[in-house]
Amino acid sequence: TSPKPAPYNLFVPPTPIYSRYVTPAYAPETAWNYEVGAKTSWFDNRLLVNVSVFRQEYRNLQGRRFDAASLQYVENTLPRSRIQGIEFETIGKPAEWLTVGATWTHQDGKARYNNAPAPGTTTGPLGLPKNAVNLYGDVTVPLSNAGKLTFGGDVTVQGKHIISVPPAAADPAFIINKTDVPGLLNLHAAWSPKDSSWTVSVWGKNVTNVHYLQTAIDLGSLFGNGPGTIENVLWNKPATFGVTVSTRW
Repeated sequence: TSPKPAPYNLFVPPTPIYSRYVTPAYAPETAWNYEVGAKTSWFDNRLLVNVSVFRQEYRNLQGRRFDAASLQYVENTLPRSRIQGIEFETIGKPAEWLTVGATWTHQDGKARYNNAPAPGTTTGPLGLPKNAVNLYGDVTVPLSNAGKLTFGGDVTVQGKHIISVPPAAADPAFIINKTDVPGLLNLHAAWSPKDSSWTVSVWGKNVTNVHYLQTAIDLGSLFGNGPGTIENVLWNKPATFGVTVSTRW
């Protein structure tokens, strides 16, 4: 695979506290990907069932972590890491006007941190839920001379995952417990006039306004706050709605 250029950290001013971060010595990131699977069709192509097993092996996987000493995010590399798992997908068309589908992904990740307080620490890599499920459906309604109307939606559920990368302290339970996605619902509807290249769509993302943590840092000990506080967080995007007009040529 093609290597990803090496990152570096550069802080100003170059005081002794920051000098250890002026380090362009990281090696490029490289990865090997292995995958085997099968794609099958049933009932005159009305049911598709696909399954695959995969493994990705990384050298110097790049990421970012928060450094409490400098109060900055710094680039970090994981000397060795791997992600492996299985993915199952099914798509069904029980009627001409209806399409339904589902995907399930189970993945397991391990990383070795040579620069951790205890060298050789092995744990799951950043932001990797073990299980994720997506269900979706679309309905198409012919409108005779008025064209056609399509509407549908999808919902995603995924498990909890860690956020911090060693040598940062392990995530407290109250942070990890807010990283799961209990059911992210997206909805859409589109109208296409007959014999026209135009489409008008209305859509909503995260319509139930589900909240989950994407990034969080527990700085309670640094600022003297008590346990159970989060000082630096990034939540997922809130409920969003819109209208899109598109054309093809």
